[in-house]
Order: sequence, then C-alpha cells, then structure tokens
Amino acid sequence: KRHRFGAMCVETMKPLKLDIVACQHDAVRTTHCQVLSPSAREMAKLSAAAEKAKACAALDGALPISQRKGRLPAVRLEETLAAERSELESLREQWEIIAGRDGRVFSPTGGWKADCRRLSLSLESLAADALDVGDGRAMAVFEQTSAELERVAMLLGACEMAERRQAEFCDGEADLEWQILEESCTVKEYAALCRLGQAVEDCITHPAGRTCGEALCRQPATLLRFLRARDGSVEAASAMFREFLDWRWSFCVEEACERWFADPPVERSRPMQLMAQYGVHTTLEGSDRYGLPVHVIRWAGFDCEGALRELGEQAVLHYISSLAESISADLRSSMLQHQRLPQGIISIWDVGNYGDAGVPHWWSRMSALVRFAPKIVRLLQSNYPELIRKIFVIRCGPLARLLYRIVTPVLTTRIESKCKVYGWSAAEWANELREEMPGAALPRWLVCDDVEALAAAEPRGGLFPAAATE
Repeated sequence: KRHRFGAMCVETMKPLKLDIVACQHDAVRTTHCQVLSPSAREMAKLSAAAEKAKACAALDGALPISQRKGRLPAVRLEETLAAERSELESLREQWEIIAGRDGRVFSPTGGWKADCRRLSLSLESLAADALDVGDGRAMAVFEQTSAELERVAMLLGACEMAERRQAEFCDGEADLEWQILEESCTVKEYAALCRLGQAVEDCITHPAGRTCGEALCRQPATLLRFLRARDGSVEAASAMFREFLDWRWSFCVEEACERWFADPPVERSRPMQLMAQYGVHTTLEGSDRYGLPVHVIRWAGFDCEGALRELGEQAVLHYISSLAESISADLRSSMLQHQRLPQGIISIWDVGNYGDAGVPHWWSRMSALVRFAPKIVRLLQSNYPELIRKIFVIRCGPLARLLYRIVTPVLTTRIESKCKVYGWSAAEWANELREEMPGAALPRWLVCDDVEALAAAEPRGGLFPAAATE
C-alpha cells in the first residue's frame, strides 16, 4: 500500500528504512522520504526496528527532553486534523455556491483560492509532523491527511478548469470589446491601448487581477480609462494599473463588495444596515442617453462624522470602493449591450442647506465631509479614473461654494472640468438634466423648489445614532 504526498513516497507494507529529512522553508515544513535500494533491504530492517524502538521510547518519556523537542503528541495531531477538515468543508460549500451561480461558469475569487492553498500547506505540515512522531496513531493521521490533501487538490483542479472555461466564455466578449474600442478611439489612442494591453498582460496572474472571474488586464475599456487618466502615456498608465491591482488586493475590494451587497439584505451586518438607513446614495428611475443609471449623492443629508464614528474609516472607504466597482461593471455591461463606448456616468451631488426641511447641523456636517473628502478623492482618482462623465453640483449657496473651493485643489484638472456648479434654483439645471435623461420622469425635488418637494427629497440621510453598532 503506497501513499503519495507531494514529493514523498512512503511504503508501509514492509518496515523499510526511511531517510526522513525535515526542512523548514518560510515557516512551511516539507519532508523528503527516500526508499533505500533493494541491496540494502536487510540492513534497513534492522535500522527500522531501532528507529521504531527509539520513537516509542521518546513517546514514553524515556528520551531526554532535548531529544524529544519538536515532537507532537498524536492527540494534538488528531485535533489539528479535525480543525483542518472543518475548514476544508467550509471551502467545499463555498465552491458549490460559486460553481452554481446563475448557471454560468464563474471562477472563484482570489481569496478562496488563497484559502485553499493555505490549507494545503497546513495539511502538508501536519503530515510531516505525523511522520515525525511515527507511532500507530500518528500514521493513521498521516493517511487521513493524505486523503484530505487529495480533496484540496481536486477543489483547486476544479477551480483551474472553471477559469479556463471562463476564459473561453469571455473570448467572444473580448473580441467584441476590442472592436468597439477600435471604432471609438482615434488611431493613435487605439495603438497606445494595444501597447498597454501587451505591457500589463502578465497581470493576469495577479491575485486581485480578476473580477467575477474575468481578467481586468484583458478588458480594453478598463485599460482605456487608465490610459486617458495618464494622458495617453503607456508607461504611466501601466504603472497606475499595477498600483491599482496592488491596492485592490491589500484593501480586500472583492471581499468588501460581497459584504456590502449581500443578498438577501437580512444577512447584512449592522454597519451595512446603518448605511442603508442613513446613507445618501441612490439612482434615479430611468437612464441617461447611453443607457446608464444616473447616480445621486445627497451630501446635504450625510453625517460624515457619525459614519466615521460608528462604522470606521475603512468601512466607509470600502463602501465607496464597492460603489465604484459597481459603476465600472455598469459601464462595461452598457458598452457590450449597446456596442458603443460610454464616456462615464452622470452624478448629481446635492449640497444644499435645506434648513428645517432637511437634516440638522448642516454646517458642521459639511465641514466634517470637507475634511474627509481628500481621502475619498484620492481613492477614486487613483483607482477608478474616468468613471464620471458629468457632475451636477446643485443647490449651492454662498457657504456651499466656499466649501467647494476648499475641496477643488485636490481634484485633478480632468475631474474639475466635469463639475458644473449650480445655484439654489432647480430651473438652472432641470432642462440640461432632462436632455441627459430623455423620457425619464425626474423626482419633484430635482425640478421644484417648494418646501414640500424639498422635504420629500430621497434619500433623506440622517444623523447616525451614537453607539449604534453596539
């Protein structure tokens, strides 16, 4: 009976001499086992008997402590194996969810694959410890660990097959996407885009280089946004894209998206429920002339200080990055559906002081937002460039214009050129907004100035209650 474990080959039917050399590499133990040649078989029997007696003596406490250092009791090995089995079962259940999503072929996220590989290394270390102990119970643990390793290998193999099928599934979309970009770009820009695609091709192996199983480095529309953000410089765009992938991995963006947009909503955590209740982001009914949703952010009702206090800065930035990921996906979906390149979304920023019809403490809330705004701006400009086509900054009074001027220096020239600042009256922007959204029914608070309409503005936002997360 033979057990194969990585580079090891252990024969357990006969007490052959096993030359076991334990090595430590980056905190991961690997064990190399070599079966002696048939000519040494007789001497091996004698050596094996001596080794077995020595191991039994160590387990019985007969050896000095210095010689017993590093050996683990069999019961500890069994407990570790039980924990690893539990983790493996959890990964298997996650894989079933991933593989069965909507009947399409999806590859898992980088986090799932990393967990599988980490579990595999842990099982390898456990098997090496079992061989190190060497008694009957430990060898039973070794056999069971080998079986669990095979299950992990099967999961990773299924993952690789899913990724290959996903690549085949996306080939047609990729060809269409390049065709759309060729028709939408100038000859010079398209040539630069092709060079950028070649420059970042190696990013396909990056742990954060995929979204929903699709390689970001093979999405020309995504690459075009980075190219335009760096004014056509292939070298600068390549560096920016690589920094984006590194940030995306370190900031756990994929995991954040899964948490913030959990379905069904009852499974959301308390911070997500608070943001759903007191958040200020929504989309209008209908779409713009490119078939994209129009996003509304009512900063006028946002309690930035309360959100940072109750949710934490990282959670707020995770929420914003999740929205940006959603917008990026909408842009690509619209492009493939309408077969034309959208230039970005329309965003409406409401910064008006509604007084009694709005959320109280407007000045202190807006001042806190201005202090936090540079972090939001840096996150979006560095990692999600060219998502926005036009920004309507509406209901700006004198104080709102003052705060806007404070924020302006952190905006890039490209972003600032897309902002249009309007006064308090809806008549200033209503006609232009209707042209951008032909046939859409705009809410009354966007086209009227009466108190009743303003009081009905949605989302309302509100003050985050203190200690709400507890």
